[in-house]
Amino acid sequence: MTKITTLYTKFEKALAAVDKTAKGDEDNFDAVIDKASDIADRIVEAPADPKNPIPDMLMKIAAHGWLNGALPPFDRWTECDFDNRCLVSIRADLQMMMIQAR
Repeated sequence: MTKITTLYTKFEKALAAVDKTAKGDEDNFDAVIDKASDIADRIVEAPADPKNPIPDMLMKIAAHGWLNGALPPFDRWTECDFDNRCLVSIRADLQMMMIQAR
C-alpha cells in the first residue's frame, strides 16, 4: 500500500465524518472539514509511487478536486470550474491508461 493509498483511506473516512457532521453536529463541522482538508493537502503533496503512478495520480486529482469544490463520487468527476478543467482531462487519460494496462 502506497503512502497516498493510506492517506486516501483516511481521506475517505474524513469525508464520511464531514457528511455525518453536516447532518447533525454543527459545532464540530469546522473541525472535520479542517481534518479532511489537511489530509487532502497531504495527498496532493505526496509523491506518486514511481512503479505504479496512475492510481496514486488519480487519488491526487480527486483530493485536489475536493479541495476546489468537486463532490464525490470522484471516479465519475467530469466537469469543474475553468481553472481545474485540465485535471478533468488528465484524470480521464489516466483512467483510460489504467484500463488499457490491465
